Amino acid sequence: MTQQARLPGTASGGFVGSHAWAPYMLVTMTMLFFAGNIIVARAVSLEFPPMGLVFWRCAVGVILILPFIYVRLRAQAGLVLRHWKLMLILGTAQAVVGQGLLYLGVHSTTAINGGLISSTQAAFTMLVAWLLLRDSITLRQAVGLVVAMVGVAAIITRGSLNALLSLEFVIGDIWVQVATLSFALYNVLVKRIPPDLNPFVAFLAMTLAAATVALPLHVGELVFTDLRMKFNLATLSSVLYIAVFASILALVFLNVGIAQLGPGKAGMLFSLVPVFTAMLAIAFLGESLRSFHLVGIALVFVGVYLTTRTSARQGVRAPPDTRPNGPR
Repeated sequence: MTQQARLPGTASGGFVGSHAWAPYMLVTMTMLFFAGNIIVARAVSLEFPPMGLVFWRCAVGVILILPFIYVRLRAQAGLVLRHWKLMLILGTAQAVVGQGLLYLGVHSTTAINGGLISSTQAAFTMLVAWLLLRDSITLRQAVGLVVAMVGVAAIITRGSLNALLSLEFVIGDIWVQVATLSFALYNVLVKRIPPDLNPFVAFLAMTLAAATVALPLHVGELVFTDLRMKFNLATLSSVLYIAVFASILALVFLNVGIAQLGPGKAGMLFSLVPVFTAMLAIAFLGESLRSFHLVGIALVFVGVYLTTRTSARQGVRAPPDTRPNGPR
């Protein structure tokens, strides 16, 4: 096998592997979809319980994608079943724990606290990648990460040092931090997806696993809490957006991007999520563009450039095969 054929998630074609900028574009689009997910989740937080939103986004995602990949799913069913434990772990880490606790956190945490905690995504991904895969962290990447996080802090604290120093953490902050750690674990373990497994089939398998885990939790929150679902045009549209953009497209794009860049480099682009979140809030929530927005966005893009410039110049290279019995 060639190195390109061995990359997980590249069964969809060789275009991404042959263009150095393509995986960065895919992961950047994923960050935009994730930012939209945060905006939508906050908008419907009082009308959809957290696990309900997780379950229904998974259910709708499965219903939408299954007719298009049914034939390929049948062909690769054996491969999926051989790796069912990995699919279960990935689905639980990304959707049930990651998204579920994020949705739970936005019920009680503030925008400043939640944004600041979410900005640690890149750092935790690099850390987990170093611990599990021994991915190296260069000085340029470390500096770029710090610059990007300073930019994020400038945005979410509205350029006020007092806002940063006076942070008071609540239970929602803890949920968001655990969600961030779970996302980091997903970003690293997704490299273990079999290289010949179609990315859409992988998404379906992970989503089915997540729905299976989320369903009893959703029933539990309806039975044992006062949380209830309100089905209306706004909530149904929100679930549809999350299922299509923040689930199907985002995870497929992210999986392919991680396969090409590695979890450390791809994780650095998570610094763009708070930037895109601020931009969407200005566009759709009527917030004004302030000077600290411009400063913060500029710093984030400088930081992302520093962390990715070496790879972009040298071209995309296949990450080392870390599976114990993988092809050599």
